[in-house]
Amino acid sequence: MKKVISDRQTDDRQAGIFALYSLCCIFLSLCLAGCDRRELTYYMESEIEIHADWSESGLDDEEAAYGATAIFYPENGGIPKVVLMGNREYAKVRLPEGRYNAVLFNRSFDDFACIAFRGSDSYRTLEAYASRAESRADELADSPETLCADRIESFEVTEDMLGNYSDVMKAGIPAAEDCSLCFTPRQLIEELQVTVHIKGLNNVRSAVATINGVSSSVFLATGEVSQQTLTQRFELDNPVYYPDSPFNGTMETTFNSFAFNPDRPHDVSIQARLVDGQSTYEQEFTGLDISEDVSEEGTLILTLEVQTDKVPDVKPEDGGDSGFNPKVEDWGEEQKGDIKV
Repeated sequence: MKKVISDRQTDDRQAGIFALYSLCCIFLSLCLAGCDRRELTYYMESEIEIHADWSESGLDDEEAAYGATAIFYPENGGIPKVVLMGNREYAKVRLPEGRYNAVLFNRSFDDFACIAFRGSDSYRTLEAYASRAESRADELADSPETLCADRIESFEVTEDMLGNYSDVMKAGIPAAEDCSLCFTPRQLIEELQVTVHIKGLNNVRSAVATINGVSSSVFLATGEVSQQTLTQRFELDNPVYYPDSPFNGTMETTFNSFAFNPDRPHDVSIQARLVDGQSTYEQEFTGLDISEDVSEEGTLILTLEVQTDKVPDVKPEDGGDSGFNPKVEDWGEEQKGDIKV
């Protein structure tokens, strides 16, 4: 026997289906709205301001064009975050929650001619070393550029700092000073002032010198230098004759190194080209001490003085009397006149 469904039953069933469909739509809308809200308010990073005060670095204004580099090392051993700062005084970086050790230095890894870096994957092993070194019995290197750095350890990005760059999340975010780092870079290199007293300075055209026992590298996180040493090359210039002598005087220079150890003697070698254009003069000095002093501003001053033997007399290639002849220019036009006797 066939079952007959009334119109009323059909209407009730359709109404139930419609109600169920409506409830499903409302539930789905609420779920989507909840997902959207979570997507808007759940943040994984905090924006940190980087400030650098270079007033104690001793760098000139031209150095500012090179910018700076900041590196953030997670204490849990994660991948370091490198920030290249075109403006060396200010930048921003976004970091996830955690503790960090940070290093900031002038320029970038590739902006130095005589300095290279290694060990950059770890905070304690980041090392700057003399890159232009000639291999021989004792490595020979040129003077490095000025390197300045500062560090901040155990800086923490907390959960309540996350999303501080969003207008939605700014309410309840810690004060701005808690989301900023201030670095004060200082020099990691030392300067040595060398004065060479030369008997027979009038016979010298140019001169270079080397000094041994110089540290080959420095660790940026600690400022400690390596125990490995090398021989460093430098040029002598600025010839000055003594007031009472047209033959004897001094040549001097100031150059950089990662570190000079004043507690140990150093050997210095001088090689000079003479004014005849062919002859050379060499002299070795052993067991020299570096003098250490502090300026009124608190700057470490290292000095070294040596006295040469007599440089052989040679005839100048150009027929003059010395390799450092002054030039007289701008005499004006020749004027003729009678001389009364």
